[in-house]
Amino acid sequence: MFSNKNRDNFFPQEISNSFIDFILGKATSLTFEVKVELHWRLIQVAGAIWENDGLANVLQLVKQGKIPSWKNGKSALEQLTALQRADIKKNDANKMSAILLYEFAIGSTENRQTDFTENDAFTKALNKDDMLLKEAIGNFYDKMKETNITDETKFIRSLLNETFRTGFTFSPDHTSSIKESWEKHIQAWNNNPIVFIIGGMSATITKHGNYLRVRFYNEMGLKSLALHLANNIDTPGPLRTTIQTFTFDLTSEQFRKYNR
Repeated sequence: MFSNKNRDNFFPQEISNSFIDFILGKATSLTFEVKVELHWRLIQVAGAIWENDGLANVLQLVKQGKIPSWKNGKSALEQLTALQRADIKKNDANKMSAILLYEFAIGSTENRQTDFTENDAFTKALNKDDMLLKEAIGNFYDKMKETNITDETKFIRSLLNETFRTGFTFSPDHTSSIKESWEKHIQAWNNNPIVFIIGGMSATITKHGNYLRVRFYNEMGLKSLALHLANNIDTPGPLRTTIQTFTFDLTSEQFRKYNR
């Protein structure tokens, strides 16, 4: 899709007018040229997140009118080994966010799906203040209260495929209102910018042995990133959709604390 020759020479020095229109929501379609620039800009952002230790620091530099450094971060991402990636996945949420953006930008085939546990650093950062679990499990109890069932396991067993479908909403087309989406964006900007890396997710709640399993599922794709001006790309190459899952196994006692 995009050339890999002399990669540094391909980085646009200035943001094009068509890309600015896209960022400002003025574009009515996503041209090939904007897709190409989006590809390179994502690599730059990923490099900046890596080099400046997180999206929050990158945003702070932008607020100050400074251009975040990114080339050393890009080089580190290009040279990343599988062993290093596994260690970062477990221990470093900021560098993991850079990895996810970079892998989406280049169309990684080796790491198209990343499955996170509740103990991984990125999961903990994303679920700051139990934000994900509060919403997903809160929805579970809201629906259970509409029935005569008072036991969580019995309620799950009464559902189709013994699965409760819920999620974490973020964009205006999934939240109950534009106001709710706007409030969530402001909260993320002020308190937990890492949410912008993933955005909204679907989720399921099932019985798993002695635990209640809450599993979030996300597709990092062109459709949501491009404000629905383009479809996801599922063929090999840059901007190919990648998948992330986040799994929480909770005891009944842990689960019930989110009953609102």
